[in-house]
This record gives sequence, C-alpha cells and structure tokens, in this order.
Amino acid sequence: MKTKGKNDTVFVCRECGYSTVKWTGKCPECNRWNTFAEESVREKNPVLKGFSLAVGSQKPQRVQDIKENEVLSRLSTGIDEMDRVLGGGLVKGQVVLLGGEPGIGKSTLLLEITHYLSQQGKTVLYVTAEESLQQVGMRARRLGKEFSNVYIVNENNVSQIIPALQELRPEVVIIDSIQTMVLPELTSAAGSLLQVREIGSIFTQIAKSLGTIIFMVGHITKDGAIAGPKILEHIVDTVLYFEGEKNMPFKILRTEKNRFGPSGELGVFQMLENGFVEVKNISDVFYREETFAYSGISLACVIEGMRPIIAEIQSLVCRAGVGIAKRRSEGYDFNRFSLITAIIEKRLGINLFSHDIFINITAGLQVNDPAADLAVAFAIVSSYKNKPCKEPVVCMAELGLCGELRSVQFLERRLKQIEKMGFKNCIIPERDAAKVPQIFYDKLRITQAKTLKDAVDSVWHT
Repeated sequence: MKTKGKNDTVFVCRECGYSTVKWTGKCPECNRWNTFAEESVREKNPVLKGFSLAVGSQKPQRVQDIKENEVLSRLSTGIDEMDRVLGGGLVKGQVVLLGGEPGIGKSTLLLEITHYLSQQGKTVLYVTAEESLQQVGMRARRLGKEFSNVYIVNENNVSQIIPALQELRPEVVIIDSIQTMVLPELTSAAGSLLQVREIGSIFTQIAKSLGTIIFMVGHITKDGAIAGPKILEHIVDTVLYFEGEKNMPFKILRTEKNRFGPSGELGVFQMLENGFVEVKNISDVFYREETFAYSGISLACVIEGMRPIIAEIQSLVCRAGVGIAKRRSEGYDFNRFSLITAIIEKRLGINLFSHDIFINITAGLQVNDPAADLAVAFAIVSSYKNKPCKEPVVCMAELGLCGELRSVQFLERRLKQIEKMGFKNCIIPERDAAKVPQIFYDKLRITQAKTLKDAVDSVWHT
C-alpha cells in the first residue's frame, strides 16, 4: 500500500493486521466482520537512523560450505527446561516473544534468566514499562539472587530506549512489555495494532543489526492469543506461551514457533516462594500412581515436541438428567473427543447418547498427539463400566473411524520412556509390532491389538 504523507490514515484489521485505505465491513484476509480500526501512519521511522539490517554476506554460497560454528552458536540460559524449549539455547540476534496470562510469572521467569546470563558475564538491559524500579527490585530480592551486569530502566518511549541500547550495547535485552511501549511519532495509543507492529519491527531490526538477543513480553487476549497483529508473531524468531492455572504450582512453557529448533517443545516449572524450579521428570507431574485404582483412569505416552510424556487421562461417565447430555473436555481437542465417543458407540455397541461424559488431562497439560486416542477411549469405557484396569497399562494408538488402531510415530522413543518410568504393560497397534526391537519384548509386556474392541477385550475380557 502506498501512502501520500505523514498525516495519512489507514484502516487496520484488529485480527490479522491487514491494512487498506478504505473502511470495509469484512476483512478480505481473515474473513472477519467489523474488525477494521483507523490508524495513523508515517513514511519513515526516524528512531532507526544509523541501523542497518546486517545479517551476513549477500553472496550466495553452497550449503555444504557453511561451517558448523556458522550454522548455530548457542548461548545457554542456565535453565535446562528453558534451553529445551528454545531448541538448545539462545542464538545471537534472536527475538523471543513470551506470552501468557497476567500474573502467571512471565516477569519472574525472565528475571531469573537475566540472573543466569549475568553470571556468564553477559550484559543485560531490563526495560520495564509496566512496573516501577522498586517493584522489580522487590522481586529480585525475593528471588535471593545476585544481578551483576544487569541494568534496568523504567521507560516506555522507544525513542528514549534506542540511545541506551547504542551506548550500552547489551548482549540481552528484556522488553516488559511490548503492548505498553509507545512510539511518539504515531498518534495511536499504546497497545494499538499499529504501535505493536511498528515497535516489534523496530526491535527486530535492532536485534539483527547489533546481534542482540531480545525478549519481548506480550499480553494475551481473552481467547488466549497474543494481543496485537498476527504479523508480530511472524517477524519474531521464537514464540513461547506460558500456561497453567493460577492456583496450581506447575506452569508449562510451550514453543509455538521456533526458527532455531523444533516447535511444540515444552518445559515444566514449579512456582515456589523464591521463584521457579525446573521439573526434571515431568511424567511425575502428570501421573499419580494412587489414582489408577479408580475407574475412568488411563495412561497415554504422548510426544510433545520431541519429548515423550506419560499423561494421565481421567473420564467421568454418568447418566444424564433431563435434556441433552453434556460433553466437556479439558486439555484435549473437543472435536476429537466427540469423534472417539462416536467410535465407541458404533464399534463397541455402548450406548453413550444418554450419558454425560467428561474428559480431563491432569496438571493442565494440553494433548494434541493423536496417539492418545486409545487412552481416551479406555478412560471412557472404564468409567462407563465402572471397572478400573487391574494394573497400569500405557496406551499408544490413533483410532480410525472403523475402530482400527493406526500407527504412531516415535514408537521406540515412547517405549523407552515407558520402561524408564517403571511400567510393565502397554498396548500398541498390531501393524507396529514389527517396528519394536526385541529388547523391549524382553522387558515389557507388549499387547498388540488390531481394533479398539481387541484392545478393550485384552484388558476387561468382555
């Protein structure tokens, strides 16, 4: 789009960031209605004067000629779980966007990262626009850690922050938060689509020009997405979400996007009085052995990123009262849950139409792995029959519409986790039997099933 002058205005979609010179009712990009808001624009950003986007040689070169140290040079954050979700650590010039609900601990986590980075001799600039210096200082004292080489400034004007960056030249910068920063050249308020987009672009260009690692804290909307235009998530290198219930001590850090590693990775932290503590064996968080004595409990070995996790799936099936039966799913895709319920009714002949069905993944875990299908079905059947499994059984299979058990990925990695956690029984699809190394047959009792009915019969002998 071409602008005519500094006082021009455009209409920007609040959902996707699409802009147009004229107002329209429906956004042609995301097809949402009544999402356009008028914003002022300017021709050029004066605060970036003197910065050039230097990302390396412009000459084409062969991939095999790239040296290993040029491919990836990682900087550890000092927190293993954080390094995991980042794909092994931080990369020079990386821009990380961290989102999460208010009060979940984003600022606390970043303050702990600044401590570990400063211990490595790195200079860190912490820009706080939401809290005063005294508030951040109180949090630092509560953590009980030393913060040498950490500089802090209370400022929300980007034009004032740029000179500090040029003078200090820090290796790491924390922006808390991007929605509270303002660019004076823009007439719109802090947090508006244009402000967030332009400021995000400015800091990204600074990171690439100076080789500085920049963390930006992002607010989220009531739908759970990071506030601002979607282009903000496109221009940054890494997008992290901090998840968890406020009344629960365990928090999950999940990678939604990562240009320097796999997406979907997660790390688990426990909130204590003096800050966060890493949870090394996360399967212990999502599974409690004593609950397996009850009906409606099943176990699944799911893959999150590249990490196998033993997850506990709980189900409650009870006769519905007057009206339509209820269906609720926490931590598992509702459409997938409805599909599995229909497969159970059709292929096992169990009438669930008149029953309320509730599914919950413990400890706030969000499961997207289709290999959890069989475990979800087991939990529903167990609750309906009011019969617990005689001993813990870990399920790994995707369900087809015909009730067949379909293959799963990373089978060997899952079996290693099952063995590591001390489980003895598991169920796998019959078609995956040839993929299992003999060593696992010697250590585990592996049941092969072709259909959902075969798997259910092997446990309850119905």
